[in-house]
Amino acid sequence: MIEFSHNGAVLKNKSLDEKLLELLKRDNKRTEDGLAEVKGVSPRTIQRALKRLMESGRIEHTGSNHGGHYIVKKSK
Repeated sequence: MIEFSHNGAVLKNKSLDEKLLELLKRDNKRTEDGLAEVKGVSPRTIQRALKRLMESGRIEHTGSNHGGHYIVKKSK
């Protein structure tokens, strides 16, 4: 699915979000930098994807900002 931002620019497919969900299900201890390295994207791209996933209620962050990790929420 392709989305458009408020200024009309095309955003990336949601496939990165889905790939991150799968990766976090297997290994939720990875850092944002580690996720970026595995996925071949910038840490900022990972931050935006994680924010989307948190806002949609699919993941949550637990622990401190530097030592915490992400948990994939169970689907209902």
